Amino acid sequence: TTLLANSHGKPWTADGVNSVWSKQRRRLEAEGKISKGLTLKGLRHTHATLLREMGEDDRTIADALGQKSQSMGRHYSRDADITKKMDVVTKKFNKHEAQKIAKFVKPKNKGVKP
Repeated sequence: TTLLANSHGKPWTADGVNSVWSKQRRRLEAEGKISKGLTLKGLRHTHATLLREMGEDDRTIADALGQKSQSMGRHYSRDADITKKMDVVTKKFNKHEAQKIAKFVKPKNKGVKP
């Protein structure tokens, strides 16, 4: 599958992609839109990390990156900050456990006689 084609409709070579990227990168750096030294691989990591932080799963991340294996989704998103996600998980877990304790302490449908 051709993802990038040149003006002649032919697939770009790796050298062609790198040449165009270098020019674009220098322009974006000069405009202050990106940090100096950003790489295409760095963009892959950033994209995967943002997807992980949004709560996407490994399969979705791998698909977005065009990877066949979920392990590549995990690899590229390994530095994601998932503290917000874990806060939600912890709250759900605590609520679940509190409900179990409440059932044990005060069973349903059992009255207390004076």
